[in-house]
Amino acid sequence: RVFEKFAQIVSGVAHIGGTGLGLSISKALVHLQKGRMWIEGDSGSGATFIFTLPIHSAQSVEVSEVRTKPPADGVRPWWKNLLDFS
Repeated sequence: RVFEKFAQIVSGVAHIGGTGLGLSISKALVHLQKGRMWIEGDSGSGATFIFTLPIHSAQSVEVSEVRTKPPADGVRPWWKNLLDFS
């Protein structure tokens, strides 16, 4: 549940604030890079958030192949896909 949007977990400490989006965004970014993210820990003793990312080797690209403007074919911006906005 901690990775869901707007989820806030109640603890014994006073609530500090926040929107409940941090872990959701983090997991989405890791997932977009073909990685994994999970939580480990015992109840009442805190938690550890762990993620892995694959190793990537960059390819050489000709300058003429680099786009300077987003495509005009109706492709949604990456941030709308990340946050699942319509």
